[in-house]
Amino acid sequence: MSYANPNPLIIDAPVGIDAPIARIQNLLSSLPWLTCAYGRATIGQETIAGSEEIFPEVYQGTNDYLRLTPNNFLAAQSYVQLEGPGKPMNYSLAARRTWQYPIGLVVICNLETIKKESGYNYNYRFTEILKNEILDALRFFPQFAISNISENPQDVFRGYSYDHTKYQTFRHPEAGYKFSGVLTFDDICIPTKPTPPTVRLDYFQLEFRETF
Repeated sequence: MSYANPNPLIIDAPVGIDAPIARIQNLLSSLPWLTCAYGRATIGQETIAGSEEIFPEVYQGTNDYLRLTPNNFLAAQSYVQLEGPGKPMNYSLAARRTWQYPIGLVVICNLETIKKESGYNYNYRFTEILKNEILDALRFFPQFAISNISENPQDVFRGYSYDHTKYQTFRHPEAGYKFSGVLTFDDICIPTKPTPPTVRLDYFQLEFRETF
């Protein structure tokens, strides 16, 4: 799959953390300038010219992955990455369990492409306008408690091979954000009763003797 033909995978009936991430995907898809709202990203690794590169990637289906880095094809793209292990808040055998995960929502933009495709007519870097529109879309999802927002590429791409981005700063027309915080959600599990073992009578040979 290439950037020219992206395909954000939508999970049917997601469970666990994939369910609230799918909700974030849906909310961000309402932004007219956001080309692709991807779901949960994973860590990809590749050897290029003898150098190991580590980068975010997203599964596209049929064993296909797409590398999520700045490019000239998409006006904007977003993805969610896990920033640490999940914490069960009330882990038990109950049907409803509450979890908390630290996550980062990353949005990468090309401001000039957004202007061409979405009709934004600004003669300055309108990053604050886009940031406010992202926050407006997420206001319907309080389960994602945002603690900080960074536009520093060293924060946005933290944990990956920094050199592969070729960005010491986001210079026009590139821009990016990382919304860091805690995602809280309920994982509904319907416990099933264990099936009692079946005793097969043909395992036993019963011998009857008539006594007088």
